[in-house]
Amino acid sequence: MKLTLLCILMLTSFGSLHSQIVTTYAGIPDSVGYTDGPIESSTFNNPHGIAVGTDGTIYIADRFNHTIRKIGTDGIVSTIAGQAGLSGDLDGSGAEALFYEPWGITVDNSDNIFVADTRNNKIRKISPEGNVTTYAGTGSYGISSGPGNVSTFGFPTGIDVDSDGNVYVADHNTHIIRRISISGFVTTIAGTPYILGDVDGAANAASFNRPYGLTVDQEGNIYVADEWNHKIRKISTDGIVSTVAGEGSEGDSDGIGEDAEFRFPWDITIDDDGDLYVADGFNYAIRKIVLGNENVVTTYAGTLGTAGAFDGYGNGARFVSTTGIAYSAYQDEIFVADAYNDIIRRVTDINHELEVQLVEGAVLDCPENNIRIEVSPKVFEAYEYYINGDLVELSQEPFFETTHPDGGTHQIRIIPYYDLIPGNKAEFEFERYEVEQATIQAASELIFFEGDSVELQANEGVEYFWSTGETTRDIMVNTSQEVTVEVIDDNGCASQSAVTEVEVTPIPPVINAVLNGPVSFCLSQNISLSTNYSSELQWYLDGEAIQDATEVNYFPLQSGLYQVEHTLENGLTIISEPVEVEVISSPILDFSANNIVRPLDRIEIANTSENVTDVSWILTNGTEQFTSSEFNPIFELETSGEYDLTLIGENGNTGCLDTLNKEEYIKVLSESDLPDDVFVANIFTPNNDGNNDILFARGKDLVSLDFMVYDQQGQLVFRSTDKQIGWDGRIKGSDPISANYHFVLKYINRFGTSKALKGKVVLLR
Repeated sequence: MKLTLLCILMLTSFGSLHSQIVTTYAGIPDSVGYTDGPIESSTFNNPHGIAVGTDGTIYIADRFNHTIRKIGTDGIVSTIAGQAGLSGDLDGSGAEALFYEPWGITVDNSDNIFVADTRNNKIRKISPEGNVTTYAGTGSYGISSGPGNVSTFGFPTGIDVDSDGNVYVADHNTHIIRRISISGFVTTIAGTPYILGDVDGAANAASFNRPYGLTVDQEGNIYVADEWNHKIRKISTDGIVSTVAGEGSEGDSDGIGEDAEFRFPWDITIDDDGDLYVADGFNYAIRKIVLGNENVVTTYAGTLGTAGAFDGYGNGARFVSTTGIAYSAYQDEIFVADAYNDIIRRVTDINHELEVQLVEGAVLDCPENNIRIEVSPKVFEAYEYYINGDLVELSQEPFFETTHPDGGTHQIRIIPYYDLIPGNKAEFEFERYEVEQATIQAASELIFFEGDSVELQANEGVEYFWSTGETTRDIMVNTSQEVTVEVIDDNGCASQSAVTEVEVTPIPPVINAVLNGPVSFCLSQNISLSTNYSSELQWYLDGEAIQDATEVNYFPLQSGLYQVEHTLENGLTIISEPVEVEVISSPILDFSANNIVRPLDRIEIANTSENVTDVSWILTNGTEQFTSSEFNPIFELETSGEYDLTLIGENGNTGCLDTLNKEEYIKVLSESDLPDDVFVANIFTPNNDGNNDILFARGKDLVSLDFMVYDQQGQLVFRSTDKQIGWDGRIKGSDPISANYHFVLKYINRFGTSKALKGKVVLLR
């Protein structure tokens, strides 16, 4: 499905409590002036006549400024011809020309403007290029017919042009209707010159009373705002004048045809449906006449009988002087010259079917093409724009643009609001193709050194447009740049990729790994590797990163190929050539011993070293030194104190040796440090079973002793001075019962010291 260029969509409307909105379109109320520019800051001085071109441009006869102004569809007010504040009668281009209180204005299908230059009694023409000429009238007051340059007018006010280019003029003070043919010949087509009246019938016998404004329908019928007769009159194509509406006397009654009342109607216009709109001057309102069998008259906008400058709905709005009125087929709206408010008003039927235009010529079936829509009428205070039921924008602008949505079938809905009252809604569906997102795949790293390149490939499509200027699917890039690609698929839809950034960096200085010593060395020699870079380093062994090896110097612990890598600021890495290192196995030394002993106790060393063929031991307390070359030596030390023990181990196959020193490792206890090896059991069982039957005083530190046992009353029951004789539990030859006893052991130890030991013992039978 393809939606192209321009599409007009008309939809049914919501119901509303209000039908029309009156807004100030240009000018500032009661601010007399002459300011071109944006409509909201522009000023006028009694804008009297108004017309609308086929392209929506609004033309204004700015009476007391003596100028012809226009309002473009871009909302900018400018001056077409005349000089502000300077009246006169001069043809010329643009500001060279002069006017004198122009009242009426119209524009033909070729954008020629015709002006009722009222005080000059002339009809002027302004070409699309801005050249002003006198189209008809000598400037003298009169009713003469004939060629334009000899004809005369009597205060011309209303003016209109038919589809053939004939111009019609309401000659206000002579009470007649004039026609200027396309050849420039002026004739009187209705009314009796200088005779005011209210007579219908044949055109040449009919009479008017100060006809003010007029309009021509598509068939050539002329409708006249017959001001002082308070009527709307019609001149048919067959020359018959009739009354369309108006009772003939001042009033403000709505009604049917001649039952309705007007009060000095000043101007009139007709819409595309054939309905008339009347600027009812001193009723300060816009009246509407639906033509037909009954010619129904209603009040379309404004408050009957009440003047003002209020915008608002229908009858709530107010005007002061509706001197000019024009229908805009371009916008389907009514524009009013509110002369004595010095503003241009707009009247919009908000219950009219909403018109939506898809503009800018975009093809909508491809998601990359923006959706651009304009909504008419453009008077609403807010517009809600929905896509697929979701509100995507709330805006004061009658314009909406979005790239959403993607492929598939979608619905757009617009709901306008004025003072929170909804107007018509519009909705339509359209379909978009599913388009694959353009992507770029790189065959290698995107950051690389000078002299290298990277191959980039777009996803599959029909056409390719790279930012590099190339148009193939695959390209090679060898310089730093941001690369994008637009891919056109087989439906003709485009997709733009994200930016792929290629960075080419200068080649940095070579990184080196240097071994600070021989290639083959013992581990104990602490040989290091170093590099010429100081940061962002990583050392490798046989291609694998070494954990926590990130400093300038590294001490290898095993044989292999060593390299160092440096990471540049842009993330690129450089790596050194490999350095071969042979780390020779050194002895792994360790030993254990019974390291807390008494003097002259055996100290047995257990050597648990590995890779050791030859050993040397040194045992010293700083004064004495003992050595051994036994693998597991035994020492007996007489002098108490703390001794350092050092093992020197050598791997005789490689020549590597190592030393292990354990300071204050051996401790020989002194006499004061030693507890005596003396004890007495705290329980014995003298039952002759051969097990624990005798209570002895025991220990190797007993040199001589006096062993005594007492009962609970403190009576001595046993005594011995021979450590080979113990108590058998008998008292005076008898076996006592089980009981608690106390002992006292007095002895001399092997160091000749007299000591005593006391305690309790339990005798069990």
